[in-house]
Order: sequence, then C-alpha cells, then structure tokens
Amino acid sequence: MKTLLALGLLGVSAAVATFTAASDNMAHHMRAQDFPPLSYCFDKNTPPEVMANINQNIYGAGQRFFAGGVWPGGSGQGVSLTYSFPPDGIFLASTGAGDASGNNEINSRMNTLFAAQGGEATWKGLFRQMFDKWEEITGNTYTEISDDGAPWPNTSGNASRGDIRIVMRNIDGGSGTLAFNFFPSNGDMLLDRNEAWAVSGGNNFRFMRNTISHEHGHGIGLFHSCPQNSSKIMEPFINTNFDGPREDDVRGGQFQHGDPFEPNGTTGTATDLGALGLTVNTPVSLGLTSDGNPSLRNIADDDLYSFVPPAGGQVSATVTPIGTTYLNGPQNPNDTCSPGVSLNAEEQQDLVLEVLNSLGGVIATVDNNGFGGSETITDFNLGSVGTFFVRVRSGSSQGDVQRYTIDVSLGQEGTFGDINGDGCVGSTDFAILLGSWGVGAGGVADLNGDGDVNSNDLALLLGSWGTGPNC
Repeated sequence: MKTLLALGLLGVSAAVATFTAASDNMAHHMRAQDFPPLSYCFDKNTPPEVMANINQNIYGAGQRFFAGGVWPGGSGQGVSLTYSFPPDGIFLASTGAGDASGNNEINSRMNTLFAAQGGEATWKGLFRQMFDKWEEITGNTYTEISDDGAPWPNTSGNASRGDIRIVMRNIDGGSGTLAFNFFPSNGDMLLDRNEAWAVSGGNNFRFMRNTISHEHGHGIGLFHSCPQNSSKIMEPFINTNFDGPREDDVRGGQFQHGDPFEPNGTTGTATDLGALGLTVNTPVSLGLTSDGNPSLRNIADDDLYSFVPPAGGQVSATVTPIGTTYLNGPQNPNDTCSPGVSLNAEEQQDLVLEVLNSLGGVIATVDNNGFGGSETITDFNLGSVGTFFVRVRSGSSQGDVQRYTIDVSLGQEGTFGDINGDGCVGSTDFAILLGSWGVGAGGVADLNGDGDVNSNDLALLLGSWGTGPNC
C-alpha cells in the first residue's frame, strides 16, 4: 500500500533553501521560493528522517493547520476552476527537495500504462471522476481545457491553460514519493511516472483516484488530518480501503468552498426549490445522500430556499443536523500523526429554521432543540401570495461546518386570508390586519405580497370572509 504525506505550512515558502536545477541553462536556476506552496506524497516505507528533511527544507518547522488559503473568490463560496494536461516535453524544474528536474510525459506515459485499459479516455476519465466528486461535495465546478505549454508551474486565470495543470515526471523511482500538489491559488499537480497508476485492484483504479483526490484536497487548501486510522482521504498516508473523500474531507472542502447549493445566503441568491421539483404533491428533500449535503460553514452562514405556494397554502419543513463522531487532529511538525481528539460532527451548530415572506421578513421561527437536534415547522399557514423562503441559520456554535438535511413540503389545506391560521377568516384576522396597517409593514397580513398592508389587503380579506373549515 502506498502512502501520502503533505508537508508544510501554507505561506512560509520563502523560508526554503535555494537550489540549482539539473540543467546548466540559467533559466532553470531557480529558488524553491519561486514555487507556490506545495504538498508531497510518500510511500509508507519512506524513512521518517527523509520525510522530515524534505519537510524542513521546503517549509521549515512551522505548526500544521487543517486548512489554509482558498482560491480567489472562495472563503465559503464555490469557484469555477479549469484543469489541463500540458503537452509532453515542457520542462519541469526540481522543487529543491531532492527530486530531479525533467520533462513532462503525462500524456505518453499514461497512454502507455492504460493502453490495455482504454487509453487516454480511461485515465482522463479517472481525473474527471475525481473532480466530479469534489464538485458534488463543494460549490466548485471543474472544466477541462487545452494547455498552451507555458512554463510550469504557472499562475491561474489564463484561458490558454488550466487553473490546475497536471503533469508527470520522475520524482524518485517507484514507491517513495507518489506525487505533490501546490496549494491555492496555484493547485498544480505532479505525479511520479514510475507508479503503477493503471493497477485497478478491482476498484476502478482506486489507488490512482484516491491519490489524486488527496492531492486535489491540498489543491483547495486542505492540510493533512490525523490520526492515521483509515477514516479520511486527507490522512498523511494513502488508503484504498474506502473510496474518495470521507466526512472530515467533505466538511473541510465545504469550509473552504461552500456546499453544492452555494451561494444561497440571501433572498436574491436562494436555492429555488420549485426548480428542484417542489409542488403541492411533491416534497423536496436535500442532503439525504452521504455526499453533497447542504451545510452551514459557521455561525455567520445562512442558507435560503425559495418556493411559490398556492394562494393560502401551507408549508412544512424539517432541518436535521447530520454527522458522526470521529478523532481529528493535526499532523505534527516532525511528520508524525497526533492522536486527535473526539469531534462530534452532528453537534457543531444549533440549527434554527425560519419562514420568510417575499420581502425577507421573518414570519415563523423554530429553535426548540439544541446542538444535534432537528427543528420542524408543521403546516404553517402562509395566508397570502408571492414567493416565500425557508431559511436555515445557526443560533449558536461550538465548532465550524454543520452538515444537515432539509425536507420541505407544501399543502393546499390553508385558507387565503386566514392570517392567524385558525381555519377561519374572520374578526381575529381583521384585527391583525388593522394592527399591521401602514406602508411597508408587510408580514403575514400583506395578503397580496406588495410590501404594504393597506386597503388592497383589506379588500382581499373581506372577499374571503367566512371561508375556512372551522368557520
């Protein structure tokens, strides 16, 4: 079994030593700090002193963290990233950590390795599967584009090459170092040409997919997470006992770049439940799969979901925090793993569930349970027309990312104009409307949804007078 090891603290690349590339060409005489921060991967049998030496040469002995920088425009929001495979033959300098420079050969080498497995379509498809998984987990999107062969590594944001450029050369022979990856906002990946990438093991090339998934975890700013107990893709050593990112990795990716429904923190950016199939006869449930759950990044995050009910309809909604309890801790400066501490991912935020009117005014709130508890609004009578919103927010926090599921359904049992929800349009509703009278009052008495409670709403209420099952 191969192993992975990422080195260093994001942002301290200037502390590394200078080096000379193998070529005498002065264009290749570079300092290691000319490279963005990167991450190395090793075989499990690599001597600890070798790993520690590379670590110190590149990054010094700084303290590890779980996450560092994000791609521009990130910090809890998804970004659109491109990736590319540069042409063979471009020069790939040494990083100054004992690896030799060389020329890129990812296309010819992988075509040879996968010749009996479907060739280029297969190995590029494995990268696509990996990016699809991170796209399912986070708010990011990934698109493959061509590459102009510019010097590597290179800055992102150029339409002629990917934000993430994936190359291959010899690093240290078979086993040992498997690959390395730069942190944002570079994200480039280099694979060792000597590894058995085409060995599938009956798991759809899981060794390769888990390796590059781990590497791209660094590419969105994630550091190693301990202990080494086969529970996380971002553990320092690769594991093929599971497939792809696990819960801690999902939470880390969503902390960096949001969940798949971001941005939806305002009424203007709310997730449209109607577009997802919500009707009176069809409820909507989000987050019931193990991946792709909505989440609150922290106590400041809000998630809004919009819907248009039938006139006088009702809404029911339930939000349920999800998560398991697992050990979580940083990698030590000497490359060993800390034992971690127990983290209950189900109890990071105290969820609050609200219903908002078309103006964003809160018309219903439930916060009956604490950390780890679900919240439910049942058959809330909307009483008016327009676009409404369900909002999930945090009442208090004792951590960071809180993943959750949310279920929303609509009913027609409500009565238009029944402001207090007692099943009959009458004097009580009339009194509530008069008490809300005035320009800009809005709220549940704003029956036509125009932001004002006035004679137009009074006329609508009088037109429904005496209706309802309890009259």
